[in-house]
This record gives sequence, C-alpha cells and structure tokens, in this order.
Amino acid sequence: MEERLNRNMRILIIPGYRMYPCDTGAGLAQWAIIEGLRHQMDIHIVLDEQNVPQEYLNELREMWPEVTFHSWMDWKEAWETYAQKSLKYRIERKLFPWPEPEGPINPPEGLPEALIEHWNNATILFRAQPEWRVKALEHHLRNQHYGLVQTDLPSNVGLVRKPIRGTVTVHVCHEPKHKRFKEAASALAVDSNPEYQSAYGRIRSKELSLMATYDRLMVFSEEDRYALERPEGPRVCVSPFPVHPDRQRVSEYVRPTRLLFLGSGSHGPNREGLIRFVKEYGQQASGLPLHVVGRWATSERKDIEEWPVYHGFVEELEVFLRDSVMLIPIYSGAGIRTKALEAMASKVPIIATTFAMEGLGAEAGVHYLELSNESELSELWDQIQDDDSRQMMVESAHRLFESSFSFDALIRQRYTCLTD
Repeated sequence: MEERLNRNMRILIIPGYRMYPCDTGAGLAQWAIIEGLRHQMDIHIVLDEQNVPQEYLNELREMWPEVTFHSWMDWKEAWETYAQKSLKYRIERKLFPWPEPEGPINPPEGLPEALIEHWNNATILFRAQPEWRVKALEHHLRNQHYGLVQTDLPSNVGLVRKPIRGTVTVHVCHEPKHKRFKEAASALAVDSNPEYQSAYGRIRSKELSLMATYDRLMVFSEEDRYALERPEGPRVCVSPFPVHPDRQRVSEYVRPTRLLFLGSGSHGPNREGLIRFVKEYGQQASGLPLHVVGRWATSERKDIEEWPVYHGFVEELEVFLRDSVMLIPIYSGAGIRTKALEAMASKVPIIATTFAMEGLGAEAGVHYLELSNESELSELWDQIQDDDSRQMMVESAHRLFESSFSFDALIRQRYTCLTD
C-alpha cells in the first residue's frame, strides 16, 4: 500500500462467525480484511469457541502476531468479580432490569409459507443479548480505551446499547435483514400480502432502532446503504469485502466444461436460487455438469440431489475455477457479491441474474451473461464456448475488478470508513 496507515489506531473487533479455520465466504472475507490491516492498525479481537475453536487459537496467534486476542470467558470472569463487589451495579440491576426478547418469534399468522424461512432468519434481531456479554463488554471498555469498537452480524448488533464516550462505534451489516425480507417477497411475488407488509414493517423498525445506537454503519454495496441511510440515523459508508491476492488465481484461457455454484446451503438465497435454477433448467442441461462448492446438509439438497455434484467446502478453489463457468442464480438477499468478485478476479466467465450482479457496475453481455426468464441454457452455453467472445468478456470483467475492487483499493476504502 502506498501510504502508511495509523498503527496507533486501536480497534476492538467483535466477530459473529467462525474466523478460523475459515469455512465460509464471510470468514474468508474477514480474514482478508484483517490480513490487510494488521500491520497498519492496533487490532484487538474478542473470541469465543464459536469464533475460533480452542485447538486452533495458538495457530492463529502465530499467523497474526501483531493482533491481540481476548476471551469472552476472561471478560465474563472479570466482570463477575467486579459485580460482586459493586453496590452501583446491584442498584443499576434493580432500577434497569435486563429487557426480555421483543416481538413475536413465531411467524405472524397469515404470512405466506414461502416467507417463513426469511422471517425466521430475521428474528435474530428480536433476541436480546445475554446480559453478561453486554456487561462484560462495558466493564472491559471502562478499563481499556479503544479508538473504535466494531461489531459484526445481527447476532452482535445489540451489544452496543448506548454511546461510548471517546470511542467510535461501528456495526458491519453484512445484509440488511429487512431488505432481504423485501427482496424475497418480491422474488416470490407475495409482496402485496398484508401480513407480509406488516411483518416487513416490524423487521425494518427493529433493525433500524438497533443500529441507531451506533456512530457508523458499514455495508457492502450502495443498494444496502440506501436501505439503511436516514437523515437522523448514523452515517452509513460502503466498504465491500475484498478478495485476498492469494485467492486471485488468474485462469488460463481454458474452454469451460462445467457450471460451478459457489456457496453454502445454510444461506437462504443460495438454496432458493440453486433449487429454482435446477427446477427451471434441469431439463435443458443435456448432461452438462453442475458442481456445487460449499457445505450443503442432506436436508438442504433433498429436492435437487440428482443433477449437482456436491463437494463441500474446499480450500483450493482455483482447482474448480480453472475450467468452470461461475453460475450465480440469486434472486434475493443483500451484501456484496463475493461469488461474482471471485470469478472476476480469476477471469472466470459468469452466468448470473441481474440481481446477483447488483452494485458491481457490471453490464450484461459485456462483463457477464444474463440468466433470465427468457434465457435458454443451451444458448448461453454456446456463447461461453466461443473462445473470442468469452475471452473478451472475462477480460472486461477483470478490468472492472482491478479498477474498482482490487485488494489494496478496498483495504484503503475500509480504513477510510473506519477512521474518517
């Protein structure tokens, strides 16, 4: 990186997912961010067993010697020791009892069946944080000063309940839940249902109220910024996750022999998109191989077991990218388009819905081939097999990636969002 960043900037990161070993796209992306900033900032990360299993912690410390790691269990013990001696805490607890989870966890009566899973996904917003976590964090911040505290994912958004004096608070919103709920209803053509509209209003109101306690919000696309930005709300900045240079393996110009879907079945938009694609295009496949990389439980693939070949999570993704077409049949969701960026970085051709390429500035027919209701899979495949047009398309997509989404550029953008 050309300029030297502020090594004195002390930041506490509170992740909400598995950080190491990386087994999801979000984990790999967060790893890339810390890898890009760890020499320039004083990074502290608080972990539990879900973030990093105990047997891998020493390995992670050796990998990132500049990073300071904390334990939620150590914080809990420190807070409990303090609380037992604190008359102030005992008085506060009587005056300000911990709130119970708000809102209905069960789906509202009359909500379309197709939206039940999306409702369940969003109800994490209605679940209160364990009291000890909030108090342990507050106790730690009274004794240790950070220039910035960052939380990730909706499971952690409720940790910051009030402003922290002298500290900037940032929430990284991987996907606005109300936006995902709205996009799913639109894709399923049930957005006129009155119960959906009521449920959408509740999710949106709850999400925005939780985020209002932060100084800044960080999102991965302009579309997500529009969903969260309000005149009276916190500042919202756009900072996509980067693709680490180690994962940017530029392919030789090999004629593709298979379709590749990248993503886990636990993510609703992935599962819905792949199921829809298989049901709509399976009869057109004519023996065309479809490979799926990412964890899919047996229950998640029961309706689409015959055509795809499932590989689970793989570390050497370039083995699959080299002779594949990246298939992205996504119709709902939010966040940055990591599948597309992986392909653009590695000069892999893309067949995708317009929605799946949202926010990237990509143009159908120039940077990717569009999958739509009018698409014939055989015609798209024939276009991919034309060497000259395929090479022109992947080069155009790679130039777009280099100009807007390179690793160094996105690390600088993330630093600006954190500090500006």
